[in-house]
Amino acid sequence: RWPQLLPELITRLGTPGARDFPSVVGVLTTANTIFKRYRQAYRSDDLYKELKYVLDTFVAPLLLLLKEVSAAITGNANNPELLKSLFACLRLICRVFYSLNSQELPEVFEDNMDAWMGEFHNFLQYENPALAAVDSAGSGERAGVVDSVKAAICDNVNLYIEKNEEGMRSL
Repeated sequence: RWPQLLPELITRLGTPGARDFPSVVGVLTTANTIFKRYRQAYRSDDLYKELKYVLDTFVAPLLLLLKEVSAAITGNANNPELLKSLFACLRLICRVFYSLNSQELPEVFEDNMDAWMGEFHNFLQYENPALAAVDSAGSGERAGVVDSVKAAICDNVNLYIEKNEEGMRSL
């Protein structure tokens, strides 16, 4: 419908190494809102044509962003405020991943499954007492940013197990 929308979103994600992560959260929120409809959409030729365009255009920059966010989290372990933005990005990357895989398991993801699942595995094990202290100081009832990411990762892994149990055994 809007042929320039995805290229514009990718441009607004910023340049690797010079990203403004709070702005990236806004871009990913927009992408997540757009792609969420794939979760419940009825299969059709038009849907698959659109999904192919999205996959061909958006997945490579998304994987690059995932790797950069991961490196930034590792490099900023003592900066809780930046970590909150980084984990917000990571959660949204996970939600976009889920939406783009909800119809079927696209080849572009399967070809890079080790990279995706490797990053997901790292964050399922992630602990940071400084960030946990900031999370618990906020609201007592709400899950913290790390737990929200872990929940989104579990949703992604569960989706893959439901759709391709055999392929997940190697991971």
